[in-house]
Amino acid sequence: MYYYVSGEVAHVEPYLAVIDCGGVGYACRTTTFTLSQIKKGDKAKLFTYLSVREDAMELYGFYSENELNCFQMLIGVSGVGPKAALSILSAATPESLAMSIITGDEKALTVAQGVGKKLAQRIILELKDKLAKGQTASLQGESYGGSGITVIPENKLSEASAALAVRSGVMYLGLQGSYTFTDSGTQSLPFVDVAQGDWYESAVEYAYTNGLFSGTSADAFSPNLTMNRAMLVTVFYRLAGSPAEELSSAQASFADVAEDSWYAPYVRWGYVQGVTAGTGEGSFGPEQSITRQQLLVMLHSFARQYLGLSLTGGADLSQYSDGGQTASWAREAVSWAAANQLIVPSSDGTIRPQDPASRAEVATILMKFDSLYL
Repeated sequence: MYYYVSGEVAHVEPYLAVIDCGGVGYACRTTTFTLSQIKKGDKAKLFTYLSVREDAMELYGFYSENELNCFQMLIGVSGVGPKAALSILSAATPESLAMSIITGDEKALTVAQGVGKKLAQRIILELKDKLAKGQTASLQGESYGGSGITVIPENKLSEASAALAVRSGVMYLGLQGSYTFTDSGTQSLPFVDVAQGDWYESAVEYAYTNGLFSGTSADAFSPNLTMNRAMLVTVFYRLAGSPAEELSSAQASFADVAEDSWYAPYVRWGYVQGVTAGTGEGSFGPEQSITRQQLLVMLHSFARQYLGLSLTGGADLSQYSDGGQTASWAREAVSWAAANQLIVPSSDGTIRPQDPASRAEVATILMKFDSLYL
C-alpha cells in the first residue's frame, strides 16, 4: 500500500520515527540503524511495510530498501514477528546478517534482544538455502555479506567460476586457478574487519583519518573490542589537537599509573584539563574498560571544561527501560547525550549505560559530537 514515506522527521523516540508528509504524521516502527541515520527536523525518506492484523495496523519504515527487504525476509520465518525482526536488524547490517545465515553463525543472531538459540537455528534453517542459492535477489542483487562475498546461483555452478567482491580494504585469500582483478577505484580503509555497509564504517573512517585512534594491528581495527580508560583519555588529547605544551606541563599522580607508562602523560593531561578525575581514592584505573556512561561523562567534561562549550538539552531518562541504571554522577551527561542523539536507544528501548563501550561505539559518538560542536 505504501512504498515509502518522505518528509520532515517530526518526532523520534526509541524504535519509532514520525515522518510529516503533507501535514500527516506517519508513525513508523524502525531499527536503531535507521534512527542513527535521521534527525528531528531534517528531511528523510523511509521505505515502508504495512503490517495488517485483526486488532491493529502498524507501519514499519527503513532507511534503505535493502533493510526493508531483510525485514520482510525475516518475518517470513516461522516464529519471527516484526518486533524480533527489528531487534535483529538493530544488531546487524543486512550484509552481515546474510553472511551469518549463510555460514550458520548462531551466536551472531543471538546477539539480538529476544532471539534465543532455537529461533536463531530456525532462521538459519529456513533462509540459508535461499541465500546460498542466490534466490533472494532483492538483497542487492546476488551480493551478500559484510566481507563482500558474492554467491553464485546454483544453476551457474557448472561454469566453474566465482566472483568475489571485496568490500573491506584488505583481504587475504588463497586461490587455485586463474583470476582477474578489477579495482573499484574507491579508497578503502586498511582493515580486514571493516567493510562497506558496516554500521560503523563511516565512524571508523572518521576516527582513523583524523588520527584519533588507529588499528589494533597493521590490518585490523577490532571494532567490537572494548576501549580502556587510558586509551580514551589519549583519544581526547588527540581530539584537542595534541597540544604538546599542555602535555609536558601537566602535573598529577595516581597510585595505579606508573610514571614510565606510555599513557601517564595523557592521564596527567586529562586530569589537569578537567576531562577526568579518576576513579576515586587516588586511582585512575587505566586498564579498566570504559563504560558507556563513563565515556559520556568524560566527553561532557571535555566539552565544558576544555572546549568551554555551553551544552544544552536533556532527555528524561525514565523513558528508557534501563534509564534508571544510570549512576547519579552520570545522569546529566547521559541525559545531554541522549537529547542530542549522541547515543540512540536500541530497538528494545535500552541505552545500556553500564555496558562497556566498544571502539566502534566510541568512534561513532565522537563523530556525532564533532558534527554538532567542532
